[in-house]
Amino acid sequence: MDDNFTQQPNDAYHLHLKALQLNESNKENLPGYWIFNNKLRKFLLDRNCAQQLGIDYTGKWIRYDELSAIYAPSSNQKFLKIMEGSDHSDIIIEELKLIAGRRAGADLMVNGGVLTRQPDGSVHWCCGMLSQRLGLHENAFVQESSTDGVWDWDGASGNVRFSQSYLNMLGYARREDFPSTLQGWADEIVHPDDVAGTVAEQLQILNSSDKGDYFECSIRLKHRDGHYIWTLGRGTVLQRDQNGKAIRIVGTNSDISVVAENLWMAQEKIFRDGLTGAYNRSYLEEYHAEWLKEEDLPLSIIYADLTGLKLTNDNLGHQAGDYLIMEAVKVLQHAIAHEHQVIRLGGDEFLVTLPRCSDVLCLLLCGSLQTFISEHNKKISNQPPLFLELGRATFGTVENDSFDRMFRRADAQMQSYKQQHRSEHVGVLKNYIERKTGRTVDLYDQRLH
Repeated sequence: MDDNFTQQPNDAYHLHLKALQLNESNKENLPGYWIFNNKLRKFLLDRNCAQQLGIDYTGKWIRYDELSAIYAPSSNQKFLKIMEGSDHSDIIIEELKLIAGRRAGADLMVNGGVLTRQPDGSVHWCCGMLSQRLGLHENAFVQESSTDGVWDWDGASGNVRFSQSYLNMLGYARREDFPSTLQGWADEIVHPDDVAGTVAEQLQILNSSDKGDYFECSIRLKHRDGHYIWTLGRGTVLQRDQNGKAIRIVGTNSDISVVAENLWMAQEKIFRDGLTGAYNRSYLEEYHAEWLKEEDLPLSIIYADLTGLKLTNDNLGHQAGDYLIMEAVKVLQHAIAHEHQVIRLGGDEFLVTLPRCSDVLCLLLCGSLQTFISEHNKKISNQPPLFLELGRATFGTVENDSFDRMFRRADAQMQSYKQQHRSEHVGVLKNYIERKTGRTVDLYDQRLH
């Protein structure tokens, strides 16, 4: 799309990713959730994540360069390689050393996963959790949440102690029903395909420090009801014997499916208009290219402009103006007898996308939409009348077409229609306002639309 379109993240929206039980005495211990759009190079943090970082929570997008200024550059080298695609791992595990802000000196742990990549291999969306780094000799079960299970392996006995959150994550209420040894865990809980690959690689760390003292992996674990969940696993060797064999390892597994669900929830908030629930301009920016796929052609669009929003706001108040905006979305959603999506571009402008819709069909739909609006206005008397000025366009009707060119054609046609009908529609709205308020409305203000 041409530069005419600019990404406009919605400042009013923020993540409600996880309902956590607040511990007022020590909020820094609570894990936080984050989402990163690599195309925008911006983060969206929940309240707990901001608390962990020692920054003010605003619910707004934060630029990468602003956030990276508060932690050591060495903390995210792997993260950057994953983002650019040079490291093809989808697992994000980073230790974060804060060097500025209210929590300077704090050590944090970032874990998350890549959810989508762009065609060139670079990351598009990723998300995850932020928590205090687990110290090498701290109790492994101090910090546990319902999606971040902790385990502690004792090499002398071969037993593994799993936190209750780990058991809950997999649907187990009692420890007695869950394997207590590494071998039992591998046989009963781990997906068979991952035993031969992922687990085998982890076992190499047990025998020698040649492979390092730290591992990270994605691994499927079997839920008690029979289905498998994807988890992010990480572990650290705390102690080795004189021969170099590990005798104690602690680690965590985090449910990626929950993180993916949180991303979906976050995207819904990011891409929805707060007043109407319709999609917004950010959604258009993100997905317009996908609507030009062969199976969705011909693609048509309708550009709709709401008449008299400022006139209504100025004379009847913003509540009446909000009514018109919401009514416009309802009409566009329900009065078009074809598969479509409604997008509020901002203020009084809307876009309707119509996949598999020819220019002739789009013309007919515009006609039936105006008929519906006319009938709608006849049925109401105690609310402002609704008028939508429409323009339409169909992709591929000109050479070297693009979504932006199609958009501009629809806009131009709408403006032409608006010039023809504006005086009539504004006059009807003016008469309604004068009857409602008992005052004469001055239309001299040329800014009215």
